[in-house]
Parts: sequence; C-alpha cells; structure tokens
Amino acid sequence: MFARWSRGRSLLLVLLLALSGCASQPRQQQPQDQSGLIDPDFYQGMEESFRAPPGQTSFFEVHDPWGPVNRRLYVFNSILDNYVLLPAVRLYRFAVPDIVRQGVTNFFANLNEVTTFVNLVLQMKGEQAVASAGRFVANSTIGILGIRDVATQMNLPKYDE
Repeated sequence: MFARWSRGRSLLLVLLLALSGCASQPRQQQPQDQSGLIDPDFYQGMEESFRAPPGQTSFFEVHDPWGPVNRRLYVFNSILDNYVLLPAVRLYRFAVPDIVRQGVTNFFANLNEVTTFVNLVLQMKGEQAVASAGRFVANSTIGILGIRDVATQMNLPKYDE
C-alpha cells in the first residue's frame, strides 16, 4: 500500500516539475504576430504615446508570449460586446421600467454590503462594520431582500470599502 502511494506521489512530483517550465526571457526578440488583429495598423503612430523612460524597455519591445492569444481574445470580446452584450443592455433599458431597474440595482448593492462588512471587520473598523451590518439587515428585512433601500432613509451611512 505504501509503495503504491509513494509511486503515485513521485509520479505527481515529476509531472509538476515537467509542467513548471522555465521562466527566463528569450535572448532575442521574437517578431510580433499581427494575425489576430482586425486592423494591423492599430498601433501605428502611437509609439510616441508609449515612449519608455530612459533606461527602460519600450512597450513595443517587450516580448509577450501570450500576445497572439491576447489579440484574438480582444477581438472576440469586442465582437461579443458590439453584437451581443450592448444590444442586450439596450433592450433591458428599453423594456424594463426605471423602478424595476432601481430595485435590481438596490438588490445587488445590498449583497455587496456583506463584503463591505467583512472588509471593515478585517480593517478593525468596528463602528463602520456595525453600520454596514445594520444596512444589510434593514434592507434585507424591511427593504424586502434589498429591493428597497430603507437604510439610507434611516440615515445609516454607506461605506465603500
């Protein structure tokens, strides 16, 4: 039993070492792959804006092994934004009344009070943490799961931590 467990552990260690690779920079600059860009002249004329301070490497001279993947992801995200997400936002704004949208905003702001409370406790800001907890309890109960922001009407301060 021990030999089998030890063998499995050794195999895992060898696998982790093989996957870790080397983190050193290559000596020669690799040419940048421009195939993922919609407009290959996107950075043309911007060299002046990204001029590096004296003695430092320029933005355009840094070797980025993930550059082609990053460019393709940028193009994908841009297309997703333009053809899916922005039309969905426009439809949401058109179809959903302002009062309902405000209720949704209040609900998620109320959920955020939990993380604000934890952050305030970790910072040892006791008085502010109690106020944040009070906001959460008031909005969750009286405000019907935070859909209404009754804590502001009760003059409980809101902290953005």
